[in-house]
Amino acid sequence: MKNEHSHLILYAKNWYKRTDVIEDIKQIISVRCGIDKEFISNGNVVDYVSEVVFPFIKTDGGFSHFLARIFNGHCYFGLNPSNTTSIEIVLKELLSILSIVQVKEGDKILIDLDKPDYSILPRKVYPK
Repeated sequence: MKNEHSHLILYAKNWYKRTDVIEDIKQIISVRCGIDKEFISNGNVVDYVSEVVFPFIKTDGGFSHFLARIFNGHCYFGLNPSNTTSIEIVLKELLSILSIVQVKEGDKILIDLDKPDYSILPRKVYPK
């Protein structure tokens, strides 16, 4: 394994199909840690994603900007807030940050990722 967070980063970058963000990430954690999904709490999911994302939150507002976006409702783009839990809102905002993390600069690899493993989650299929 090149990077223990590869599949979360690939998930954030839409290499995997998203069905239920919490259950999808539980599946990633389950494979990464070798434990059954039933033993992974929603809190474990938030802890894991936060741990991976926080080093990438830059100084342009940083963590306070991240919190302000959540509390001011700026991260509802594409969501129906009445059908979305607070955990899902936080996770989707964290994933949006992770989705723009640069992994390559020209030929230089900045973050060495494993290849997608579609036995973990299905491949994202884009309409033609």
